[in-house]
Amino acid sequence: MTTTAIYARTSNGRGIEGQVLDAKQYARERGWAVSETFLDDGIPGSTDGRPAFERMTEAAKAGEFDTVIVSRRDRLARSRDLAEALEDQLRRSGARWVFVSELKDDQSAFNGDPASLSKYRGDWRHLDQHRN
Repeated sequence: MTTTAIYARTSNGRGIEGQVLDAKQYARERGWAVSETFLDDGIPGSTDGRPAFERMTEAAKAGEFDTVIVSRRDRLARSRDLAEALEDQLRRSGARWVFVSELKDDQSAFNGDPASLSKYRGDWRHLDQHRN
């Protein structure tokens, strides 16, 4: 059985409950057990010093779960470089990611699958173009 954690982040305190509900539903539909929820509430997406994210990384290292569910990639970080660094940090801890609203099951994006990584970078280019 897949054991999961949920990670949610918001900079303004709005919408974090919806992120958690989406992630719980995703886990429930797959029969996955959710062991813990990590919330960085009021933390900007441009910040890399996140208390809940750090606790989550340590829990992953301890083997408390093998998968982290995030509602959307931009909940992880607003910039591609920071997102890649954070995702790599968790991957090195032994856990994989799933992004509920974007790739549905992104287990291969940072485990050596060039096609998934290319798709990921393309998504960020698309988002960056629309923000400018």
